[in-house]
Amino acid sequence: MLRALLLFFALVHVAGAQGFGRVVYWSPDDSLQAIVSPTHKEKPDFSEHSVEIRTKTGTLIAKEDYSSSDHEHGRSILKAGWSPDSNFFAFSTTSSGGHSVWHVSTFAFNRKQKRIFYLDDFVGGSLVEKDFYFSSPAVFHSKRNNWQDEKQISEDAIPVDVDLNNVDFK
Repeated sequence: MLRALLLFFALVHVAGAQGFGRVVYWSPDDSLQAIVSPTHKEKPDFSEHSVEIRTKTGTLIAKEDYSSSDHEHGRSILKAGWSPDSNFFAFSTTSSGGHSVWHVSTFAFNRKQKRIFYLDDFVGGSLVEKDFYFSSPAVFHSKRNNWQDEKQISEDAIPVDVDLNNVDFK
């Protein structure tokens, strides 16, 4: 009985710490944390988000707020994760207002530069797949649109495999 009660209080504490969907992603080397938090807590089922990158001790390194004043022009995070080498934290997003539903704006925190970058600028097109993944050490895998000169060539998305350690982020 005592174990069940302790487990219950532990689960309540964890649920409260998540705060309407707040999620903490620890880097594989346990030195950084990415904190994804909803910015409009009155709508816990769908919200715009902010992302904070902090050290293990809580020092803020980078922050981006993807909320909008009208709740129609911000971004909601769909998927997030660290690269195996802990150098990048990537996250895919969708528009909170339902605009351009085909486009999954995807961003990545670059540990060396301590900045968040828009990945579309480095993959040769607009990312269209929310379910990206990493392979070692920091190869980002997703899909982008099949457009050329602002015209869609095919509805088939093109696979994207980019080693983020070799990208010239500027």
